[in-house]
Amino acid sequence: MGFEAFPMFLAMALWASFSANGVADTAERVDGLELHFYRDSCPSAEVIVKQKARTSMVGDPSTAAALLRLAFHDYQVDGCDASVLLGDSSSLITETLSGKNFGIQKLDTIDEIKSSLESVCPQTVSCADIIQLAAREAIFLSRQGGPYIEVLTGRRDTLAASKERADEQLPEADISVDELIEIFGQKNISIEEGVALHSLAPAARADPAISPSHAFVLKIICSGPSVSDVAFATNDATAISFDNRYFIDTLNGRGLLKIDSDISRDPRTLSHVVRFGISLEQFFERFSYGFSKLSNYKALVGDVGKIRRDSRFSN
Repeated sequence: MGFEAFPMFLAMALWASFSANGVADTAERVDGLELHFYRDSCPSAEVIVKQKARTSMVGDPSTAAALLRLAFHDYQVDGCDASVLLGDSSSLITETLSGKNFGIQKLDTIDEIKSSLESVCPQTVSCADIIQLAAREAIFLSRQGGPYIEVLTGRRDTLAASKERADEQLPEADISVDELIEIFGQKNISIEEGVALHSLAPAARADPAISPSHAFVLKIICSGPSVSDVAFATNDATAISFDNRYFIDTLNGRGLLKIDSDISRDPRTLSHVVRFGISLEQFFERFSYGFSKLSNYKALVGDVGKIRRDSRFSN
């Protein structure tokens, strides 16, 4: 039986700083994106996204992590353009054919949101914005809760997608610290922000440096019954909650992949792992700066790109 680690975001926050009421403060306009871009063209857009995301999360607690991972895998491949959703048909999603997109879920949730928005505001709200707004709701509505994030909108959609591009740009499961730093550095993200943003890609094997007790638990998981001959384990004991448990577990030898133990030993990253494990607030703060950069990364705006009528198809 194969063993796969279920990929997910380790963090669910985007706050540069918090005002007294707990709402993240952010610039109102950045690189062609702005707050409440649809205020006139589709005033109910963000409310519809919230309602649909909430319904999905009530029915399936794993929705939050899945929506956040979907956002990451979208902007990691050529920027925030909803390319991850495109395919030749509803059952053939081009980028998700990449092995590095193993376990991508909740595309149907984005489909439902897009369908609802099309019935109210035809060809107005981009799929790229829906992905980012849904990630915001995943943060805010997660178990134990997260901050309400002011997400900039105004993105437009690409009409192309490529499995090869996903293979090239998504990180490997056995990524090294050097490679992690390089990937984020290309996007002007610091080492500290990169550690906060760090997410786990699918792995064919667990980290050999994990503690014996944790290895025993994983062995049981991987030898038990599963669907499609694949077993799943999470990298975080509180995977559906909004917290910094991942860093605490990693420091205690309860990581899942090699990169987990590596970042808890490498002198360039260790201090950040320790600090984030101690301080939830500092983890949120540093994650916010990096996530903000990624969520606006290579966004299509203005006359570039289109507004797709269907999340899965080019117009």
